[in-house]
Amino acid sequence: MSIKNEHVVECDTDSSSIDGNFLNMGSQVEYIHPKFDAEVDMENPTFKLEMCFSNAKEFRGVVRNYAIKNGKQKKKESENVLKLSRTMISRAGVKAISMVMGNEKEQFGMLRRYCQALIDSNAGSACVIKSEQCQNQFKFEEVYICLDALRRGFLEGCRRFVGFDGCHLSSGYKGILLAAIGLDGNDQMYPFAWIVMGQETYKTWHWFISTIAEDLGIIDPANSKSWTFMCDKQKGLVQALANLMPEVEHRFCLRHLYENFKLHHKGLGLKLLVWKAAMATRVCDFDLAMEELKAVNEKAYDWLSQRP
Repeated sequence: MSIKNEHVVECDTDSSSIDGNFLNMGSQVEYIHPKFDAEVDMENPTFKLEMCFSNAKEFRGVVRNYAIKNGKQKKKESENVLKLSRTMISRAGVKAISMVMGNEKEQFGMLRRYCQALIDSNAGSACVIKSEQCQNQFKFEEVYICLDALRRGFLEGCRRFVGFDGCHLSSGYKGILLAAIGLDGNDQMYPFAWIVMGQETYKTWHWFISTIAEDLGIIDPANSKSWTFMCDKQKGLVQALANLMPEVEHRFCLRHLYENFKLHHKGLGLKLLVWKAAMATRVCDFDLAMEELKAVNEKAYDWLSQRP
């Protein structure tokens, strides 16, 4: 026979008076959410799960203070890990570019093979390299490229108009890029020949224009009268055009002309009158626009009249 130890709890309350909902009391207990105390915790705020705030303004202030305090600590920790100067970053960038694009000095050594590849893949193209012999080596001077497909497309589908422009190269060896650009039937630019050179001089422009004239077949003055060449008065270009192609119609870029014009004569009204005169397709319309400019500003009229 086994004996069980039983603990009896005596209760003075009659069992009949105990509420029947006592067994479900656990499901009715209300949970108290932690409340943020702005007077105590604002300087060093911490967040707890389901924390309550008095209003949205107080919550934004707590978030701001928390970000400022913890952000500074993270910044200090990161400064102790790694420091990179601008020079170090720049050198790393140059090294990365050289790894991807290759060494510029080595690329100049492959220039002849590049031009030969262009001629092999596009028969009839013009690729001319000019170099100067220095002791046992050749020093690069200029390279001219005109792809045959671009040349034929220009002659067959574009107007007899050629614009010349150039820009400075930002590579390690610097230099200048000159380009000959046409206009197609949609008034879109159509580059068909370009040259890379060391300096922009009369000699380089003379060689560039003469080579283009030979490729386009307009060396004969009888064939060049119907052509128009435009430039922005680059160094040596105007004189080279006048000596090589005197029969060609010469025009200047209005945008570059206006950049010099507005240095002395500013104002939207004068700008519109200058463009009105330039866009005139008849002599009478041009004269009327110039007279209108003269009535508004005679000095501006005199300045513009002195330019060809």
